Amino acid sequence: MIQFSQVFSYLKKQQTSLFVFSFASFAYPLSRFIFTRVHTYLFPPEKPMTDMERYGEKQLNSFKHFIEHNQSNKERNSNISPEFYDKKRLSTGLQDVNNEVERVWKTRMLFEHTPRGNIVMYYDPYKLGFAYYSDNTGIPYSLLNAVAMKYVKTFRCQDFFFDNQDIKPESPLIKIHSEEDKKNLSEEEKKDSDDFKAKLKDAPFLKRKKTEQKKEDKDKKDKDKKDKEQKKTEENIDEGPKYHNCFVHMGKMYNLSFLNVPPVIKQNKLSFSSDLLTALDQETDLQKQVMSWKDYKKGVTIDV
Repeated sequence: MIQFSQVFSYLKKQQTSLFVFSFASFAYPLSRFIFTRVHTYLFPPEKPMTDMERYGEKQLNSFKHFIEHNQSNKERNSNISPEFYDKKRLSTGLQDVNNEVERVWKTRMLFEHTPRGNIVMYYDPYKLGFAYYSDNTGIPYSLLNAVAMKYVKTFRCQDFFFDNQDIKPESPLIKIHSEEDKKNLSEEEKKDSDDFKAKLKDAPFLKRKKTEQKKEDKDKKDKDKKDKEQKKTEENIDEGPKYHNCFVHMGKMYNLSFLNVPPVIKQNKLSFSSDLLTALDQETDLQKQVMSWKDYKKGVTIDV
């Protein structure tokens, strides 16, 4: 007869292999899980690019290629008229409602298919930016900037592109239109400004004490200096000013008119005239005029 001790020893021998097998089946997936986690941490996989990122990278590379192969400034800006490089000349030319500059640039339209739908873009000389039509709202700046790169490349007007984040050579139009003009005042203008300042001195405005004003100015200057020094020490980089392009959403695609319709001039067919009609005509003419700060100061009278 088989004794109980023999059966127990036999089972004990059989359990050794089962124990090893069970341990191996538990340790293999655990080690594999740890290995994959460590591998992804040390060598993270590249995130797949979205359609918008692919479109932006494509337009950026094409724009850089355009700049490299057209080194002369005339070739890159052959369609920009010299009026844009003179601020006063441009402002006087745009005072007329039916001016030639706006009409020409409204005809230069770019039809582009993007990951966010179709976009129609043209340059607006009044806003010094890009106007566009699109059925989708909330289009990000990066996508509009990519479309502006293609517009500038297509119509040979690189100086209209103000963004200096990806492109190093800055447009000369930035300094012309962003910085204030240093006016050389004539004698009459100086007299007008002196008279205006004299009237303001006698006006009943609240004036602070000089001691308080000096203390406040010193405190502000000290704070500004400290803030600037802290920023420089933290960043250790002296970066220049950053500029961005201006984009104006003009509406959806059905708001766009493809026909160059001449303006309708309404003529008064009535044979009689009245003071009311003349006043209305003067009001419409006044709204079309652009008033400068100098003209406003001449018309202001301060009663003391």
